[in-house]
Amino acid sequence: SDLPEESATLAPPLLLAGHKGYVGALVAVGQLCFSGSFDGSIRGWKYSAEKVVVQSTAHRAPVHGLCYSASNRKVYSCSSDGTVRVWDLAAGKSQSLSEHFSCPCFSITLSEKRNALFVGLEDGSIAVVDARSGAVIRDLKGHSGMVSALHFSPKANVLASASVDGTCRVWFAGQCIVEYTEHECPLYAIALLQGGTYAVSGGSDGTIHRWNCSTGKTTTVYRSGIADTIFSLVPHRGRLLSSGRDGVVRFWKATSPCEFCEERCDCAMVGYGAASAGRHAY
Repeated sequence: SDLPEESATLAPPLLLAGHKGYVGALVAVGQLCFSGSFDGSIRGWKYSAEKVVVQSTAHRAPVHGLCYSASNRKVYSCSSDGTVRVWDLAAGKSQSLSEHFSCPCFSITLSEKRNALFVGLEDGSIAVVDARSGAVIRDLKGHSGMVSALHFSPKANVLASASVDGTCRVWFAGQCIVEYTEHECPLYAIALLQGGTYAVSGGSDGTIHRWNCSTGKTTTVYRSGIADTIFSLVPHRGRLLSSGRDGVVRFWKATSPCEFCEERCDCAMVGYGAASAGRHAY
């Protein structure tokens, strides 16, 4: 391959174990990590205690997507049951928000400024949903297969999508402006970094690609040594969280400033291993 590569050395990961199915969705909220599983449940974990502190089993099928609204402290979820649910963390209650879909929902992300949810569907379309009423506003079309992952950058006002068709797309004002085609496998995870300047994506071959959202060119390919499907990538406090078919949540440590920062720059909160050889998960 002509793509730039970095090998990774795995240290013992922080294990958050308890789901009865593999973990397909993650969202980080302060000292908590929420996970959605193929067992149909959503669990809230406290890092320091490595245990479940809250749990929801309201979905009737596997949970594929989660996103968090910081302004109203709510977690949104989507599932194979064709519904979108909202979990009010303050009230500790989950309720149905949208049941308008005739096919499974596989990914979800939020634009807080627009009060809009983006929901990736099995038919390859992306539904734009009102986060208050649950009404479908419009559809974005372009992928030829299931839209498995979505991430919205409020700074750049762009949406990134990944699909089992093996491509990633960057959307602006309802139009696809960049298509990334360097993966050679179905894709299940994507996250925007540095205010929408870069993206990381992963899929069934176990690798993570970091690429430029303006040019569509690859900057780095990370290889963990575990050739297992990656289902979720979440930037959090200068680090990257990943989860996959083995049910393990892994924390990746940056080796350069802002490497995994969602915005510029929160990496001052955690040290980065400038002298390290390769990328590390721990």
